[in-house]
Amino acid sequence: MTFSKILFRVSFLALTLFFVGAFVFFSLDAQAQQDKIELKQNLEQIDQEILTLRSTIQELQSRAATLEDELFLLAQQIKQTELEIERIQKDIGLLDEKITALQASITQREQNIDQKKKAMAFFLRELNAYDAVPPLIRIAGSPTLQNIFLETTALEQSQEKLILGIEDIREETQALLQERGLLEEKRGQQEELLRIAELAEEDLRVKQFNRETLIAETKGSETAFRRLVSQKTQQAISIRTALYLLEDIGAKLQFGEAYTIAQQYAQKTNVRAAFLLAVLQKESRLGARVGTGNWQTDMHPRDWPAFMAITAELGLDPNQTPVSKKPSYGWGGAMGPAQFLPSTWLSWESRISELTGHNPPSPWNVEDSLAAAALKLAAAGADQQTFENEWKAAMIYFAGSNWDNPAFAFYGDSVMALSHQFEEQIKILEAETSR
Repeated sequence: MTFSKILFRVSFLALTLFFVGAFVFFSLDAQAQQDKIELKQNLEQIDQEILTLRSTIQELQSRAATLEDELFLLAQQIKQTELEIERIQKDIGLLDEKITALQASITQREQNIDQKKKAMAFFLRELNAYDAVPPLIRIAGSPTLQNIFLETTALEQSQEKLILGIEDIREETQALLQERGLLEEKRGQQEELLRIAELAEEDLRVKQFNRETLIAETKGSETAFRRLVSQKTQQAISIRTALYLLEDIGAKLQFGEAYTIAQQYAQKTNVRAAFLLAVLQKESRLGARVGTGNWQTDMHPRDWPAFMAITAELGLDPNQTPVSKKPSYGWGGAMGPAQFLPSTWLSWESRISELTGHNPPSPWNVEDSLAAAALKLAAAGADQQTFENEWKAAMIYFAGSNWDNPAFAFYGDSVMALSHQFEEQIKILEAETSR
């Protein structure tokens, strides 16, 4: 093959290598765009309704109960939970669409990289074919020295294009890895939303049952309702002995015992005991729902050194020490009732030890978990003891920097509802103690 032909093919391949890999953008038609706008407006409307209901529920909880108010309160709570479930389901639908589009983009990138690799291989073969021609034969086959100079220049330019092509593939590969990371993050969010939706549905069934029970017990009579309220205020013994469950570690405390422990650390951090108990129980439920995992398969490798340090300090076998199981995408590895990641636990360890006197403290110990949660919630603003600050602190505890994602709002709302329930029980216990 003559050099001119080789040069032509190399140049052609260089151009191919340069242009192959243009990104494919998926444009939505006008109807799809309109559907997206309507869905966004629908979500905004749902968010506004939830905010209104949250305010109504807060007001109802703050005033003396009547049968009418109690039934209305339960009805509003049911409606709020239904809206939050609808909100979560719509968010899951949106995430599904984003995941589908992102997967299509990843597939396109993979095809681009594959095409570039094929072009690169052909490119190298053509250059090798030229290099295989002995220099004397090249000189003999060239009519002038100028041609030899042009050939050498063309070869150098081709090599430069080859280097650029390699860099291009590296950039494409890096972009592909970033997109895969985004895809895994979105799928992890989707699974988190599904778990929250399951908890929301359970919460809804409990509220519906409570409303039906109240109607059945009072038969619409205010007198019967007052008698029921009076009976509830005399339930200190049953409240004290009721089980406070930490499902992820299988701990079963009596509520009175759990309150006594929580109160110690509530006083030291200025976080309400009822709020602290509510957060820990919600986290424990989430941890139990995720399931029991193992550090080697479920924990992010970056947390391995911290986990090994914690278990070594406590004299625990890391292979027998439970952590939260990872979802299909993303990572698990959270520890104990407070669901701290190992690196996060170590960052709070000295302060936890100061509060509990345990050195070292253990993520699987109830006292240490309550102290850790109290410290973290106080740092997030729960020590202000207002509804808004506590709600935000619960959301930060759960979602970190994504705390203001409306799809996660059920977590904050359910913590505050459980906190209100615990507060009422605590008032009964304290009234009995002060007699």
